[in-house]
Amino acid sequence: MTQLRNLNSEKHKLQSALRTYFSQNEVPPEVSKCIYDWIHSHRKMHRVRVHEQDIELLAEMPERLRFKLREAVYRPLLCRHPFLQEWCEVDQRGFDRLCHQALQEIRISTEHTVFIKKEQAAGMYFVTGGELKYWKSALQDPMPIGTGDWICEIALWVQWRHCGTLSAKCASDVMLVDADLFRSVISGCSRVTKRMAKSYAAGFVRHDCEILHSNGWLGDVCCSFEGIQNLKDSVLRNASSPNLFAAPVDLSQEAEVVRESSEDTNREERDEWRSRSRSDSGLTPDRHRVWSDELQKHSL
Repeated sequence: MTQLRNLNSEKHKLQSALRTYFSQNEVPPEVSKCIYDWIHSHRKMHRVRVHEQDIELLAEMPERLRFKLREAVYRPLLCRHPFLQEWCEVDQRGFDRLCHQALQEIRISTEHTVFIKKEQAAGMYFVTGGELKYWKSALQDPMPIGTGDWICEIALWVQWRHCGTLSAKCASDVMLVDADLFRSVISGCSRVTKRMAKSYAAGFVRHDCEILHSNGWLGDVCCSFEGIQNLKDSVLRNASSPNLFAAPVDLSQEAEVVRESSEDTNREERDEWRSRSRSDSGLTPDRHRVWSDELQKHSL
């Protein structure tokens, strides 16, 4: 009770100091209202979700217990994604290493950005709380990204630069799947898991999950849940083929095939598409260097 009274007292002191600051500096009412609204939203959201790093006592736990805790917390979140759910069922030990090594909880304040256009992608994001907005240009209405959604899966499979900007509409929480650590975990998994991942990645880069839209190629936001589910099912159906993994999957060739097959036969329209693709696509100049090259170093 004493600690609660101290917290309330501190809150009132801060509010009083803020009112005094606004009064002494003659801050317009509309500006002060915006600030009060932001503070209210920020506090409301972050009274709800607590991160592991917020609890100092958890840092003192043995590694074994921390491993089990992260499995329990992160596994349900990641298994919303059809491919990751299949990975968990096929190779639970490898999947649990992903939960323990490659995930990072991030708290995003209202109107702060998660990433900006043309920035090198760090990985894939799962929204665990709050609401974000994504837009490719100021001329387009922002796309809402809510709790339970994910964004920028493409960063796990190719070297990627963001096509747009993602920011928090209100104070929010996201889970980052670090792309480099993801690849490192995959490279240490079983042969079955690595082959399944490479087959799925090839289909994703080909955009087998959905028909290409006329206004672009792969992006930060692409592929519906149903599309990803269908792609995963297709990978599993083809797994019985004896020739499926007879040769390593070259994702760089798949990326180029998608780009070429998406061009119109009319030269003028093709040049226009290429120009738009160069400006909108997130693939880096070394787009042909995909993460499967790293897996080639391991015996498959």
